[in-house]
Amino acid sequence: MFATSKAIIAAAQGAVGDPAILQLQAEGNRHRRQALTALIDTLADNGALAAGLARQRAVDRAWMLTGVDLYLAATDGCGWGDAAYARWLTSLLVHQLLTS
Repeated sequence: MFATSKAIIAAAQGAVGDPAILQLQAEGNRHRRQALTALIDTLADNGALAAGLARQRAVDRAWMLTGVDLYLAATDGCGWGDAAYARWLTSLLVHQLLTS
C-alpha cells in the first residue's frame, strides 16, 4: 500500500504543519488501528497470539510496526526495495505477535 502511495506520502510530509494534513494523518492512524484491532482479535480468538501477549499490547506492536515512518526509513533511508521491506516486516510481525 505504501509503495503505490509514495508520492502522496512525500507531499503530505512536506505539508506536515497543515491542519488538514494533520487531520488526514490522524484519521488514517485511527483506521489502521481499527483494522489491526480486528486482525488481532481474530488471531487471539484462534489461539495464535504469543503466550502472555495481551490483545492491546499486540495491537500496539502491530500499529507501531506498520506505520509509514518505518516504511520510509527502510526504503528511503536504507535503500531497501519494497519486497525486502515486506519480508522483513512480515518476519518481525510474526516474531512479535504469534506463537512459535
